[in-house]
Amino acid sequence: MAKFNEVAYIILDELKQKSDDSSFNIDHIVFIMLQYRSLLLKQRYTDQKKDIPPENYQTICVDLEYSQDCNTGEEVVSVQKIPNFTNLNGGESITINPVGDVFNNIEYVYTSSHRFPYVGNNKWLKNIIYFTKGSDGLLRLKSRSPNFKYLKRVQISGLFDDMLEAGKLACDSDGNYCNYMESDFPLETSLVPVLIDMCVRELTPPSYKPEDDINNASDDLSGIG
Repeated sequence: MAKFNEVAYIILDELKQKSDDSSFNIDHIVFIMLQYRSLLLKQRYTDQKKDIPPENYQTICVDLEYSQDCNTGEEVVSVQKIPNFTNLNGGESITINPVGDVFNNIEYVYTSSHRFPYVGNNKWLKNIIYFTKGSDGLLRLKSRSPNFKYLKRVQISGLFDDMLEAGKLACDSDGNYCNYMESDFPLETSLVPVLIDMCVRELTPPSYKPEDDINNASDDLSGIG
């Protein structure tokens, strides 16, 4: 897969070939990349009953803290807010994995924030940890497992609305945070050239084309460079 910075600098190089304007800003290019990535994914997968390739997903990491809530009971809550999940084709493919060697035999089940207060109470389902995104933007987990409270960091893989916000929480397979510009650009390979072309078209300055609109027999444009 192409990296964030590779795609951004390909766009920058193509823009420089089309214009002598050297004021192109990488941050603005990345912002335009975000807009067209969202557009391309919506065009291809909205209302389509087909799997979304994992190339389009991002993996982020969040730190966790144990908490007791008067409404939902014992919880583990993320320190960082997480971006909204994208729901394109009628389902949300979100996976969670613990960082480290603990809880590897646990099943993680996503539930809506409305159902979250009512799950995790069955003593026969101790091998399930339920998770949701709360109205405060934090990841929340709960379980009847007595050990779930010792979770300290998890990886979340999913399709996020805001590619840049998710990128700020990008992490490697060991759960270490990394510079998102050096991480994989979350778009399937076949759509990357399309995105590059769309971004270049969007950012290319309009060229000035003088017109000879004087009704005479002279070539009034001959002196214009």
